[in-house]
Amino acid sequence: MQKFLLAVCFLASLLTGCSRSSEIVGTWSGTIEAPKEKAGLVGGLRSFAATLVGPMTIEFNADGRYKASSAVSEVRGSYSVAGNEVRLQPEDKKEEPQVLRLSEDGKTLSTAKEFASDAQVIFTKAP
Repeated sequence: MQKFLLAVCFLASLLTGCSRSSEIVGTWSGTIEAPKEKAGLVGGLRSFAATLVGPMTIEFNADGRYKASSAVSEVRGSYSVAGNEVRLQPEDKKEEPQVLRLSEDGKTLSTAKEFASDAQVIFTKAP
């Protein structure tokens, strides 16, 4: 019986230790980062877009809900964490689901880049 209880406790500690959900609870501030090599009109348009969007934040609650805000919009929905991926499912079905990547050290969340020339949003957790 003791071996069974020990095995159950070990399995429970493994399962709770694998979840990174608690690491993301709180408010994160985002900035748009464009590749350094982009200059001229494209770089200028990205700078303009970053200025237009303004400050970006994502607030994650412990109950699995999130709110993403910028100067031009607000999106609410639910989130789930699997490994280093944070999946955002908006309430509004017109909005596309998003995936953010949590860094190994847990200090940043970032959007995925399909191409090296893509801009990326990097979120850092507010203290």
